[in-house]
Amino acid sequence: MNPFLVFISFILASCGQKPNTTLSDVPKLEQRISGETINLMSYGAKGLGVSSLKEDTTALRNAIAYLNSKGGGKLYVPNPPKFYAFAGDGVFVGNNIEIYGDGKGKSEIRNVDPLSGKYLRGPIFLFSTYGASDEINIFQNGVEQYSVADAKAGDKILHLKDATNASKLKVGEIVVIGSGVFNHGTGKAKSRFHNMELNEISSINQNSIEFAYPFTLDFNTSENNPPVIVNINNTQSLNSALGIKNGTSKNIYIHDMSLTQAQTNEITNEALPTNDKKNGLSGIWQEGGAFNSKFQNLFISCYGSFGGNMFTRCEFSNIDVEAKRKLFDFGYGSSNVSIHDIQWKLISSEASDFAASFIIINDGSHDLNMYNIKATGDWQGENIILMSQAKNINIHDIDFDFPTYSKPRAAILIGEQDGECKNINLSNIKFNISKIGLFLSASGDNTAFGDDRNIQLNNISFSGTATGEKVMDETTTGGNPRKAAKMAQKANTNSDKLGVGFLIRNINGIQMNVVNTASGDFLILNANNISLNNIQAPNSNLITKNSDVKLGTNNFAHTMTDVKKIGGRKN
Repeated sequence: MNPFLVFISFILASCGQKPNTTLSDVPKLEQRISGETINLMSYGAKGLGVSSLKEDTTALRNAIAYLNSKGGGKLYVPNPPKFYAFAGDGVFVGNNIEIYGDGKGKSEIRNVDPLSGKYLRGPIFLFSTYGASDEINIFQNGVEQYSVADAKAGDKILHLKDATNASKLKVGEIVVIGSGVFNHGTGKAKSRFHNMELNEISSINQNSIEFAYPFTLDFNTSENNPPVIVNINNTQSLNSALGIKNGTSKNIYIHDMSLTQAQTNEITNEALPTNDKKNGLSGIWQEGGAFNSKFQNLFISCYGSFGGNMFTRCEFSNIDVEAKRKLFDFGYGSSNVSIHDIQWKLISSEASDFAASFIIINDGSHDLNMYNIKATGDWQGENIILMSQAKNINIHDIDFDFPTYSKPRAAILIGEQDGECKNINLSNIKFNISKIGLFLSASGDNTAFGDDRNIQLNNISFSGTATGEKVMDETTTGGNPRKAAKMAQKANTNSDKLGVGFLIRNINGIQMNVVNTASGDFLILNANNISLNNIQAPNSNLITKNSDVKLGTNNFAHTMTDVKKIGGRKN
């Protein structure tokens, strides 16, 4: 058995929690980067801070370009007299490259002018040409998609429906496998997928494409659209300044150094415009993922923290983060990722007002394992954990210490606007907050006879007060759950509120065990296979309507089942 999985199983067992998901074949990722080792200072870097900006930027670009041309190698970043200064669109790091320094808190590379790039704002490194900008988009017009036959989780081979497309693929390339088309509607992008992941081609035999790793999702035809291989390698990026093709880098190892992003323009000592803080400052790498890569023993100080689209089979560990905005944002098929031993604290500024949600897992991301995280500070973003269209997620042993947090949002938001969430395990999590709209909001769009989502919450504690949300009775919307949900969201700002802290609506298959709260009623609407056991909520009511709820030993103030009307009730 994979030793990393054995280790994960041991950790979970020692916490007394049995995960309901099976973490897919996440490699331990002990990198064995081969090739030449070069020294950044040998390329002219001085590390004198802003005064050596030109020399340091040029040296970093030239050193990485050299390793790219050689197909990989190692870049040693020695501890500088001050720090290495960088400015621009970010440096594209190709395959099989290791970048390392003399230790966490040393060997610092800093982007001293986050707005200096023509297209990208603030990153130091790029691993993929797909990012937040429509200028760099794997779904842009011209990116090739090849239809394939259906495949199930555990398979490693896809069969092209048109064998002539095999000549357009190459062994060693990273491609996207997607199914369940969702129209993006921007005019610039063709589509995105409900199910997607990246994989590496290991062999090609006529119309049979074999991959390096077994698939972790089923890829099936839906609405007459067969699954596809998205060839992200044949199309030139729309960003001509980068001069590179679309693609995703593999086998990157960055460790034992500091990566930082200036909070002002350190060249001119001018503050950054507020609008730019809102609309585009990234973290120290742009939101385009890497494949089979490792990020370890780092100190990171930045605006947008880190994470990004399409990180696949990666590990993030032993990282100290200072950030003005969110922690992780994994989207567009990020999968088979391990994130652990993270210390995060807030750097408060105007950018924190645009913090978005703290942890975001959406757009077909799946098979993520996140644990041993401590987050502190005066964070005032939106949701703390947001999941939409996420599958096989395991989040455990986390402390969110945000004692001043006061927002009419949900601490945990599980939604299904663009596709179902399924196989979610949240365990051993503490939320220390002041005031919030809802501790938990889990809302789906399935009927009472829909599939179980297999969502488990074990050993969760919430401090603070739930201010509640006015929940509209679906009878007022002609039985339309989507319309009811929108009306409920709109009504959240009204003063006529229901004291709800936990809302489960139109979604089946949620089990809650050992949950502690001093505030907020539990409201369950049109949901089946709901299990509540050892809920310690002595000041809260349990209210159900049109739902099948199994009750163990709990501590509620009152229990009201099959109530006739919800919307008019006030606390």
